[in-house]
Amino acid sequence: MTAMTENAAIWLTFGLALLMALGASAVSLLQVRRQHEAVQARLLGVMTLHGPTRAGVKRMRGGKRERSEYIATFLRLTGYSPDRKAQYPLPWWAVLLAAAVAARGLAFLTQVLVGPMSLLLLPVELWFFARAYWRFYDNRRRKRLYEQLPDALGSIVRTVRVGIPVVQALRTVALNAPEPTAEEFRRLSNQVRIGAALERALIDTAARSGVAEYRFFATAIALQAQTGGGLTETLEILADVIRKRIALRKRGFALAAEARTSAGLLAALPFITAGALAVANPEYIVLLITDHTGQKVLGAAFAMLGMGMAVMKFMINKSLG
Repeated sequence: MTAMTENAAIWLTFGLALLMALGASAVSLLQVRRQHEAVQARLLGVMTLHGPTRAGVKRMRGGKRERSEYIATFLRLTGYSPDRKAQYPLPWWAVLLAAAVAARGLAFLTQVLVGPMSLLLLPVELWFFARAYWRFYDNRRRKRLYEQLPDALGSIVRTVRVGIPVVQALRTVALNAPEPTAEEFRRLSNQVRIGAALERALIDTAARSGVAEYRFFATAIALQAQTGGGLTETLEILADVIRKRIALRKRGFALAAEARTSAGLLAALPFITAGALAVANPEYIVLLITDHTGQKVLGAAFAMLGMGMAVMKFMINKSLG
């Protein structure tokens, strides 16, 4: 009993520490958000002739806006980006609902191992599943931007060589490139069109895309604008390097196909075996659900399976760079 009490106290302390950390992060992000909105309100007052209207002030101070701020802060903690909501197939509330169901299912599996203390991990599990969903689509978008960048650079090089300015070359990419590259270059062109400096707009685009090669692209154009030099040669070299890296990565995926297939089969084998046993001897499988000891065995099996899949995925991704 003493050991069980000590374990319960350890899990309770761990859960409370996680909740406190999440709460502190939410408060800090909310403060940053409020400071940003205060700056925007002051800028709006300077730009307008009579300052912000009374209705606008009421809307900013309304309770509905406060609630939306808290929701937006929580969504940012889970990795949701409002600027990219068009790329997510499901709305944010549906993702949170599905994440809550998955978190409750995971809590059921862990509850048989650690007891009621597993319920304290529900917020962490909800955050994990929601973040995994949005991170999957963010990584896919980043991968597309990276693979489409060489063609965009080639279009800029060809446009500049015939005597068209760089700004107009960026607009050409925005019109002709596939998504999501066209979207990024449209936003870049719109920033320049309303008066932003090209260097500043390029830096914002690089930060927003999350692709390191976009920073190289921004640096090359910024240096050419300040010191002159051969922009087309630099962009050609960058495009050639990216193409070679993409080809090398695809070759690595082809060589790792056997390892990835083996990992998938090893992950599916327990479920195939359980299905076969359920058909041959249902009473044997039912014990894993109805019996308390069987529930512990089932929870431990899922935990070890998840750890094994995570280790195999890490090893494969690490070998591919």
